[in-house]
Amino acid sequence: MGAMTDDQNSGRGCVAVGLGLGVLVALGLFLITLPNWLASGASKARQTEGAFSVASLNRAQQAYYLEHGQFATSFDALEIGIVGETDRFSFSTIALGDLAVQNSGMAKQQELYDVIGLVWVVDVDGDELITNSQFCQGISLAHEEDSVFPKWLRQFFTEPDITKSYLPQTPPQFELPELPASSDTIVLCPEGYEENQ
Repeated sequence: MGAMTDDQNSGRGCVAVGLGLGVLVALGLFLITLPNWLASGASKARQTEGAFSVASLNRAQQAYYLEHGQFATSFDALEIGIVGETDRFSFSTIALGDLAVQNSGMAKQQELYDVIGLVWVVDVDGDELITNSQFCQGISLAHEEDSVFPKWLRQFFTEPDITKSYLPQTPPQFELPELPASSDTIVLCPEGYEENQ
């Protein structure tokens, strides 16, 4: 093997410069997307409060009905430690007659979704009453942010105020079947909501 010529050395220099530029571009793209990725994780954690609380209210209402033969009309009666208001959600439990109750978590901050739940009485073979439940989440944000810029670009112009509080909207009501329902009755989520497992 002989000594390298000037042409061979300059080719290696171009490769090194190309690799260096590639690394810089990849690093730049990573740094641009990092704030959105972090904000997305934080938003999901905040949303969990609403989903967990409404799902807990649904389960507590089912247990309460099985024990007392009626649904609870207050959070205190359920004894699960959920309060009506937090920084992020306004919770409510509303009796829909004697055989159904709706639990709601209406978002008070942008980038959160409303969540609602329903518990209703099911007649099993005409002799036993049990409960069933449905849990739904809004399909659009409760408070859309007005902006002409796409979400990924807004971070360069203004910092979104995700802690800003809004007045919660009135929860939509489920369309109830005739109650007590049969065990194969399906209750659909209200318009603008989708089933959430």
